[in-house]
Amino acid sequence: MFTYRALRFARKDETPLPGFDENTYADNAKTDKRKWDDLLEEFNALRRSTEILFNSFDEDQLNATGIASGNPVSVLAIGFIVAGHVNHHISIIKARYL
Repeated sequence: MFTYRALRFARKDETPLPGFDENTYADNAKTDKRKWDDLLEEFNALRRSTEILFNSFDEDQLNATGIASGNPVSVLAIGFIVAGHVNHHISIIKARYL
């Protein structure tokens, strides 16, 4: 979701983007039916594609802004949010499963 927002704003799409309910997404992810190795592979692929996307942005694109969930945010800020958000998920995995 975050990288989608970053791509839209970097490309100067001025359409405000709505929020989403992350709990609904999580409740319907069906991760209990997936193999751990497949989840890791997906995570690594998404992480790498996010790195490639953000490396493609120039300064103008990184400074571009848009409205997401009713709040202004820059592409650069989204990059920091994405980087920090993974730590949030790692903490949850450690607390619940390890």
